[in-house]
Amino acid sequence: MRNTFQFNYINLDYVEEVSNGDLAYEKDIISLFISIIPQSVSSLIKQFELGSYQNVKKILHHMHSSTGIMGLNEKLGKYMDAIVEEDLENKAVRKNMQEISTVCLNAVEEAKNYLHTLE
Repeated sequence: MRNTFQFNYINLDYVEEVSNGDLAYEKDIISLFISIIPQSVSSLIKQFELGSYQNVKKILHHMHSSTGIMGLNEKLGKYMDAIVEEDLENKAVRKNMQEISTVCLNAVEEAKNYLHTLE
């Protein structure tokens, strides 16, 4: 599926494994990731700014499956886990939130660019 596309963020090994070579299924999974993650990141930041830490943790939990499918757990796991396990008023949490946001949004752009190569 990957042809010669150079990935910096996402890793589609799992998507390819579960698709059993079904390119339409792979496109659907990638498209779903592209549509879900920007809103999730936006909600995550909004809830953090509002101090709704329980919602932050819920959003992170939901994002974890989407980011995992796209092979981002290696890049994001430590930041997500740190937020879930730490006192969210800690200043380091803001840095972790920024890292999650940056990686996710860059991964979405990378997924969009890759999806265009499949058309």
